[in-house]
Amino acid sequence: MLCQDIYDTALRFIAEPGASPASDADYRTRAPYLLSAVCHEMGALDRETRRSQGLGVAAMPGGFSLPLTTAFPLCDRLGPAASYYLASALVFDENPELSDRLFSRYSGSVAGIYREIPATVGSTRDVYSAEE
Repeated sequence: MLCQDIYDTALRFIAEPGASPASDADYRTRAPYLLSAVCHEMGALDRETRRSQGLGVAAMPGGFSLPLTTAFPLCDRLGPAASYYLASALVFDENPELSDRLFSRYSGSVAGIYREIPATVGSTRDVYSAEE
């Protein structure tokens, strides 16, 4: 899946009735920076999802921009959540109500993905030890 796929889905989300039209050029300019932000935002979730599914570690993008022509670095399961995040951020200034609804969907999607990750058994680290 390419970052362009995440962007295209985000555009579909903001084409809801009542959404104010914006220049695709403006969205296309801001999207690479927002995609980089969402990848870093969901990095821990990606690592846990990959661990639970036995997938290898993903290489997180360097820098502050993720071109639309590059492969989406997170696992495919996180694609819809990333699209909600991107759509929310793209319309943040022009349509706050829509942005809030989309961000709520992003949050719900992320919570749902976390619920799917099985718990692991391990030892508990004592961070309150009296010894120094």
